[in-house]
Amino acid sequence: MDIRTALFWNHIFGSPVWALLMMIGLSAIIVGIILRKHKKVRNVLLISGFLSVVLFVLSCVGSIYTYVEISRYRPEDEYETTKPIESKIIDHVYLGYPDEEINYCTVRYTNNTDEEINFGGRYKLEIEIDGRWFDVEPEDAPVTDPMWVETNVFILQPGETSEIEFNLTPYADLEPARYRFVISDDGHFCCYSEFELTESGDYLNEVRYVEGNG
Repeated sequence: MDIRTALFWNHIFGSPVWALLMMIGLSAIIVGIILRKHKKVRNVLLISGFLSVVLFVLSCVGSIYTYVEISRYRPEDEYETTKPIESKIIDHVYLGYPDEEINYCTVRYTNNTDEEINFGGRYKLEIEIDGRWFDVEPEDAPVTDPMWVETNVFILQPGETSEIEFNLTPYADLEPARYRFVISDDGHFCCYSEFELTESGDYLNEVRYVEGNG
């Protein structure tokens, strides 16, 4: 289940309508038990009440299941924004062949500190939905750590820049939205590079200081 589908159904299953239905169902069961002389009315109330309770239980199961699915896409950590590294997308290449697709972005990182910075080792892609960031799972993702893709470790000297290519091919067709690359080592050092994918397929970004230290 993708993140948007999980969010949609979690919103549906979490609606207060189900709790109201549960109260109505219990009331119908109680009234049905009391009305012993009116057999037809009693049966209708008991059946409708029982169905209401079953629907409420199913909504609870659905809510729990979709919550677990949403949790799969929530980033492990969110780091405070600091300003040592400047990142900017400088190129995007998409080539579609009959038997192969090539899709990648090039991001330029600049070390604006007076110290050497080592970063990299793995990266992932996140999407912003309703002001919150969620992981985008690549196709054929590893079972152990499905959101992360291995990459090289990069060393930036003070004032030095480095260009990194991020392979977007495993993410198939990305919808127009705001995304960010997250490049990290073991979670103690993390760089964010945000961009917006437009309806026309353009990759737009600002020069942003999007580096976080844990």
